[in-house]
Amino acid sequence: MTTTYTIEPENKNCIYEEEHYCKQISTGKCATILYTKNWRWGSFEITLTEEEKEEVEKSDDILLNSYGASGIEMSDGWFYSAELKNEKNFIEEEKSEILLSICTDEEEDVCYNNCDVDVMEENGWYLDDTEYSIVSGCILEE
Repeated sequence: MTTTYTIEPENKNCIYEEEHYCKQISTGKCATILYTKNWRWGSFEITLTEEEKEEVEKSDDILLNSYGASGIEMSDGWFYSAELKNEKNFIEEEKSEILLSICTDEEEDVCYNNCDVDVMEENGWYLDDTEYSIVSGCILEE
């Protein structure tokens, strides 16, 4: 038997949204930028078995996608970080190509944390997946 709950973080600033943007670069490799946002508050709907409920209540880091949760609301979000997934698998020339395709112009500080989603989409990056997580405990309400 399952029960549907509203789940939210115990503390503020504990919801993370990680977007996976992908693109095939000139060498044929597929690159993925992990673009993370932090949210001050939010809630989700989640359906759990009794065993899953106990697991979630004990966990400090809950990947909501693993439980098929759906968003109800999130508020006060901001950019947190961006990184190249498996960066060690790319040579310097490939990293340079990637950086130039995610930043607004070549003159600013060219680094992953200065990426711009609009520029990325204009340069062929596409959103492949989004993961939501709650860290530092949660509150479940029926």
